[in-house]
Amino acid sequence: MKIIKSEKLKKPQGYLEYWIKDKDTGEIIKHGKGKNIVVNAGLNGLVQGMIDGSFIIDTIKIGTTNTAFVSNSTDLTTPVQTLSLSGSERTTATVGKIIISKNFSISGAQDIQEIGIFSGSTAWALTSAIDAQLNNQVLFTQWTIDFSDIT
Repeated sequence: MKIIKSEKLKKPQGYLEYWIKDKDTGEIIKHGKGKNIVVNAGLNGLVQGMIDGSFIIDTIKIGTTNTAFVSNSTDLTTPVQTLSLSGSERTTATVGKIIISKNFSISGAQDIQEIGIFSGSTAWALTSAIDAQLNNQVLFTQWTIDFSDIT
């Protein structure tokens, strides 16, 4: 059995990839990608979930403020839309990775600059690496969280 020393374990890492699509034609208008931060509450929830199964990523939010998140951040600065995630929107593509996909249909003009995934009201991962000027368009988001980089 291989023993992994705690100083060799790495914090889960990930990124958000997004596409802005025309509502009518489905044409991709913009594509972007940026790193996220897995916050302390998310790490604690992950550990608790391994013990009692209580931690499920079930909510995704978008917001309009471009604030740099830190490890003790707990929510978006200015959330404007919250959606629930179904089982089919949470998948494991490869060993040690979680992929979460969600579409947001935006009515009117919104300047989306922050996005987060949550277990209930507990923040799991947050990012301000999004710059989506939307006007009656669809925002397709895909999170990838990687646990596999343990050396």
